[in-house]
Amino acid sequence: MCIKDMLENQKKNDNTALIYANEYISYRELYDTVHIVSHELASQCEGYRSIGLFIHNSINYIAAYFSISFTGHVIVPINSRIKANELESTIHYCELGVIVTDTLNIDLLRKCLKDFPYLIKAFNMDTMSFESMGGNESIPVIEGCELDDVALMLHTSGSLSSPKRVMLTHHNLITCVEAIIESLEITRADRTLIALPLFLASANTSQMLAHIYLGASIVIMDALFTAGYFFKLVERHGVTNFTGVPYMMQLLADNKNTKAQDISSLRFICFGGAPTPVEKIRKLIASFSGVDFIHMYGQTEASTRISHLLPDRMIEKAGSVGKPLPGMEWKLVNEEGSDVGMGEVGELLVKGGNIMKGYYKRNEQTLTTLMDGWLHTGDLGRFDEEGFLYIVGRMRNVIIKGGMNIYPEEIEEILCSHPAVKEACVTGELDDLLGEVPVAKVVLKDPSIGISMEELVRFCVEKLSSLKVPARIQMAAELPRTETGKIKRF
Repeated sequence: MCIKDMLENQKKNDNTALIYANEYISYRELYDTVHIVSHELASQCEGYRSIGLFIHNSINYIAAYFSISFTGHVIVPINSRIKANELESTIHYCELGVIVTDTLNIDLLRKCLKDFPYLIKAFNMDTMSFESMGGNESIPVIEGCELDDVALMLHTSGSLSSPKRVMLTHHNLITCVEAIIESLEITRADRTLIALPLFLASANTSQMLAHIYLGASIVIMDALFTAGYFFKLVERHGVTNFTGVPYMMQLLADNKNTKAQDISSLRFICFGGAPTPVEKIRKLIASFSGVDFIHMYGQTEASTRISHLLPDRMIEKAGSVGKPLPGMEWKLVNEEGSDVGMGEVGELLVKGGNIMKGYYKRNEQTLTTLMDGWLHTGDLGRFDEEGFLYIVGRMRNVIIKGGMNIYPEEIEEILCSHPAVKEACVTGELDDLLGEVPVAKVVLKDPSIGISMEELVRFCVEKLSSLKVPARIQMAAELPRTETGKIKRF
């Protein structure tokens, strides 16, 4: 089974597929749109293996996603708030000669690519037409079979000069979707509300693909997330489930009018993506009588989900991320690779059909992350006496801000590109609302220059997506280092 088969199987389904603002589209209509768009795309995609997707959350995004899949190309979602240098890095790395966009996003695409040396064919979903951007020469495509069975490549980490995308196969995604459906008992009668970006693994797999697989309905939030708008959409559309990150959960728990809202349709809420204090979990549950809560844990490398703490143990095991999804295995190991005992801390390793094929064009990193069939998550955890997992820390550098992954290397590379900066170190700082925010320390080439930290922040604003701009930049005479000379992050 391939990703496109999910929609193919629903082509005669007149059930509502997508709701966005005041727009409704059935599965039959969605299939017809995708069928037409995919034929237009295919006419201009010869010689390329991957197609970029540069659209914000909308019906257009999902239609474009499946249109790319119907052409047989790999889908490469791109954050539509990306800056020009980040977009150019993605295009080079993923060898994108074609990008699907729409009228709302095409001006930004033009701006980002005005000085790009290679030809980019931009397809506008609204006008059903191509526009040439950038230079005249086609971008080189490296030969190889690495992408043969790959459906989707999602951004996960790396610097701008060495980005990293996770290769997820059709089998990976479908295995994960089926496990989520089984674990959460989702049915065709369900209606999910998507507020997280669709270019992230969680919204992509656990919400969009899982519900399209069943022919269930999807409501796409068309504005910034607020508790008031959340309740309004749940009531208006009869939403049955929702997936959010800790800052969203805090906004919901802090809302004073929760009990006055009609959320009788809502069956469950999944939350995760960053550490959530036990007291906040308990406050959240107390705020929503009659609604089940599921603590989720996962990684992009696992197609999104690894485990669930289900409602029947939520109170008793608050703070745990539960047990693995159906079909998955896990274990905790010490630095020597030996299993640790109950209550001892070790690195989490997971295995299953949902585990990625690898990192695109990053064979060395793949070999150190996937070993003997096990994904080394880089997360530290412990098991209790019943085998429930508690995450206690991270071995990797990733910063999780509002459920979104930020990789310090990207920010450090931008800071070090400033002519006054000698070196930089970015780490995560705890934040009550967002979980973590990036903060930076920099060493100047010449401290007497007198550059302000505010100027460096403005420099970052010009070069980085707003999510990645450091909350604070501090000057340092030097950065602490390990015995081998590497900068100490922690």
